[in-house]
Amino acid sequence: MRIFDLWRRRRPSPDTDDGTDHAEMTPAERRFGRSCPVCGGLLGKPAGQDLDAGQYRQLPALRLEVQASIRPGQFHWRLGYVDGNPFQTTSDVPPTEVAFEYLLCGNGHIFPSDTPMYHNGRRQPTRPAESWSMVAAVGPTGSGKTYLMLRTLRQSLVNERYYGASDPARMHKVELTPLEEVPMRVRGGHYSRTLSEGAPIPATNIDLEGTPYGILRELMPDLVDEIQRIIRETVVDGGAHAQTWGRGSRQPLVIRTATGGESIWTGVSDLPGELFTERNEFRSENTNLRLYDALVWVVDPVIADGGDGIIRNSATLHNYADVMDGNLRPGSLATIDADRIRSERNNVQLRLGELLAGYGGKWTPFKRSTTQSLAVAVNKCDLIHASLDGHLPAEWKEDGTVHLGVVKYLMETATRFSRGECTADPGATALLTLILGDHNAQQEWRIERARAVAIDLLRHYADPDRFWNLVHVGAEDEVRGDTARGQFPWLLRVPSIGEHLDTSLHAATGAKLLARDLVMSALGSGIVCGLGHVDAVHTILTKPNVDLRFFLCSPLATVPVARQFDGQAALTPLDPEKTFPRVNERSAALTQLLMVMLGKARAWHQ
Repeated sequence: MRIFDLWRRRRPSPDTDDGTDHAEMTPAERRFGRSCPVCGGLLGKPAGQDLDAGQYRQLPALRLEVQASIRPGQFHWRLGYVDGNPFQTTSDVPPTEVAFEYLLCGNGHIFPSDTPMYHNGRRQPTRPAESWSMVAAVGPTGSGKTYLMLRTLRQSLVNERYYGASDPARMHKVELTPLEEVPMRVRGGHYSRTLSEGAPIPATNIDLEGTPYGILRELMPDLVDEIQRIIRETVVDGGAHAQTWGRGSRQPLVIRTATGGESIWTGVSDLPGELFTERNEFRSENTNLRLYDALVWVVDPVIADGGDGIIRNSATLHNYADVMDGNLRPGSLATIDADRIRSERNNVQLRLGELLAGYGGKWTPFKRSTTQSLAVAVNKCDLIHASLDGHLPAEWKEDGTVHLGVVKYLMETATRFSRGECTADPGATALLTLILGDHNAQQEWRIERARAVAIDLLRHYADPDRFWNLVHVGAEDEVRGDTARGQFPWLLRVPSIGEHLDTSLHAATGAKLLARDLVMSALGSGIVCGLGHVDAVHTILTKPNVDLRFFLCSPLATVPVARQFDGQAALTPLDPEKTFPRVNERSAALTQLLMVMLGKARAWHQ
């Protein structure tokens, strides 16, 4: 008997169906929507018109129930549809106790179901995720997105120097379920190979390890065979769909957090740089980005205009080629000229800026009342750090592009603050108020104050130790105005990263603009402008429904170079006395970036 026979006898005809069943959304559909937030595939019930002669026109969403593994790598499972079709199929040994339940979109992306789940096989069920959030990382090929996302998501939510009583309202991480954990484990394994062997993390689009197909094939190969069989029998042109099922875009990296017993699910799509070339511009993963709660635009200084100078200033001439190769992707220069690689990738990087800056475009949120977080992460800042010598770089001097980028961020932020569109902690409030003056202050006067503050910030962070403290170390710092130049005195205390973390996770202060974020964003805005994105930065800053922050990041924490070992290109630190960090080692900028990526999760309990 065909799979659909029993279902069709019980199901009203599309001609008589009043649509009530389809109009009622399940809790999971209300949480994630009826379409997959990653690929746009079907996640909820299909509409009546999505059926054709007893077959689905679209790949259907599936419900997967899994029993906790009895032995490593062995899972018992049950599979069915989410739309009322009574058909079910199971593994050879059916599950006797369901520990985890998932939804699979039509293309295989895995989401937690609304059904309570047994955590780690314990008898007490945990509550499902009450809220969810989607974050996408976009950037050109070789920009280091995977290193950045992995290290950022592995940052601790614990202030190691906090000695007070435990706070039950404080956010903490929750252990992932087996299927959710695989993408993080795969990338973590590659990172471990970088540390032990120097092997770079593979390109995002060349393997199936992190795809739904790869995840399920590794853990439950018999399940993948059964899904492909069902697709062949129940979907129009099922043979072709079965061959490509689950092999498209990767499964998001997942971080689960909880506050006061409420669980929040955050998925992070690490999108391949090739997705943003002209020929892929209208793929669904690309056009769906307006629906994400937060975007992380990863800017690669190596490929930008002026990147060649950064490389030369951060390495001896003898090591120039090794540093360039190590930062483009080890082995790249063996077949393609560096100038060509950088030009092609920078074209994508510039195009990303244009798309993010566009009004009414495919990356603009539908509703003006909907605010989308945009974090611009300048990656590979170890190179910028190595190029500093304590003197103000020529590109950072007054009235240069970098200086004007800092002024622009300070002025736009001060204006929003004056309008009540954002709030700030005491340190940031004092600096913004200093720029604004009283309500009678002329705009020209405010701009001059912003210009003076900007040059003071640049002079302070031209010192390599201070710059690196802001980027990586995260100790408390103070920035002072240069009164010797006849300017007004000012002093800003930049809190330690531990204090910043505590403030970010506190319900009363977490939504405010914090001093450490203000300083890093102002400096980051200038650097991104100096890398060729003046128009994009200035336009995005004026968009009312975009919360723009900048972060100066270095996932590897020291300049990497590419060298040959046993005929293979490998990554190793330029400085032989340094090592790459552990995957969960604290980095100030990465912790700050994580707070923005978890913005919706933090707002859930504030």
